[in-house]
Amino acid sequence: LPEALGYEGYVLEGTSQAGGLSIAIGCIMQTASVVLGIVPSNSNLDERIKNSKGSFRAFQTLCNDDEKRYSKVLQNLSYFDTKNMASWLKAPIVASVGGLDTTCPARDFFATYNRILGSKQIRYYPFSGHEGGGGVQTEQEIRYLQTFLEGR
Repeated sequence: LPEALGYEGYVLEGTSQAGGLSIAIGCIMQTASVVLGIVPSNSNLDERIKNSKGSFRAFQTLCNDDEKRYSKVLQNLSYFDTKNMASWLKAPIVASVGGLDTTCPARDFFATYNRILGSKQIRYYPFSGHEGGGGVQTEQEIRYLQTFLEGR
C-alpha cells in the first residue's frame, strides 16, 4: 500500500510503551518514514528502575535483595533502552512528554531525545501527566503527517 500512494516506509506511532516500541523499531529496522511518540516509554531504564517509575518498578522487587541480579538486569535491559539506540534513528520523530507524568517522566525520555541526531521535534506539556497533551498532541501529529505527505 505505501508504494501505491507514492511513498515508501512506515509511519510508526504509539503512546507510552507503544511509543517506546515505535522508536525502537524505527532505530532497528531503518525503514520508517516517520516516528510519532506520545509519552514514550523504554528510555533511561536504569533510572526508571531506581525511581520506581511505570512498569519498570517490577524490577525493583526482582532485584531488591540481589546486587548481582540487579547488575545483570541492567545489562540486559540496556539492549532495549532507546537511549542506547537513539543515534541510529534516521526517520524524523515527533514526540511529546508531560511535565507531571510520573509513569514515563519527561526527563527520562530526554535521555533518548538528546541523542537523536536527525530531524526531531518535541512538545513539552508542563501541566500534563501521562496523556502527554492528549487530543492536542494527536492533532499536532495529524498536521505533521499532512505536511510530511504533501512534501512527498
